[in-house]
Amino acid sequence: MINVESPLNLETTLGSLQFSHGSVQNIGMSISMIIGCELGDKSFIVTALLAYQYGRASVFFGSYLALFFMTSFAVLVGRAAPFLFPKSITHILGGTLFLIFGVKMLKESKEVRESQQSLENEFDKVEKIIVNEEDMKKTLELGLPASNRSSSTLKDKFFKVFSMSCFKNLFSKKFSRAFIKAFALIFVSELGDRSQIATIVMSAKEKVLDVFIGVNIGHMLCTMVAVIVGRYISNKIEMYKVLFFGGIVFMIFGILYIFQGF
Repeated sequence: MINVESPLNLETTLGSLQFSHGSVQNIGMSISMIIGCELGDKSFIVTALLAYQYGRASVFFGSYLALFFMTSFAVLVGRAAPFLFPKSITHILGGTLFLIFGVKMLKESKEVRESQQSLENEFDKVEKIIVNEEDMKKTLELGLPASNRSSSTLKDKFFKVFSMSCFKNLFSKKFSRAFIKAFALIFVSELGDRSQIATIVMSAKEKVLDVFIGVNIGHMLCTMVAVIVGRYISNKIEMYKVLFFGGIVFMIFGILYIFQGF
């Protein structure tokens, strides 16, 4: 006996397929956005350096857990945006913000290319910052006077050191030093970061679950690359190409979002 689907069932089936296709598209866009933001970013470099110094497993889980928490927070903030602003305004504001990020990254790409900076140079810079923060932590613990630097720089460093101390006191009995250090450094460095703001924007426009899944997959991929081959590829990848790729991704998303706002 031939079972012929009714028009209603056929319409429901097509609707489900359309939803699935839309979800895959949203997840893919979220992954692309995170890769464009994080590949070669400070968080990527910090994770790679810590993995080289301590070990891959603890650093991976510490870094990824911090990114997971920051993603959860960003998604919740983005979910609240449509209740505060009309949908069209949310699209236009988000698209404008993405265009600003894109232009800025393309400008940085041009500057890096002209100055012939490499990803390896960025590794060296971040490594010095980590060493300086360790020195400052010891200085504060011993009660010694800090070096002569601007007050804003000292405040930033004190905030990072204080945050790391809080995380250490909170988790030191259950987790390794590498895990705690990775979690604290990534958590602090991601506050207000480009990827966090981009996650908020996408969560305000797309389905929250799709963005949440895509962003976390993107962070997982970038973190895995950082801990496995991050230091090795530092002299293989040209920094300006990474920035150029990220800038193009943001420009495309920005144009699409603004177009959908009208």
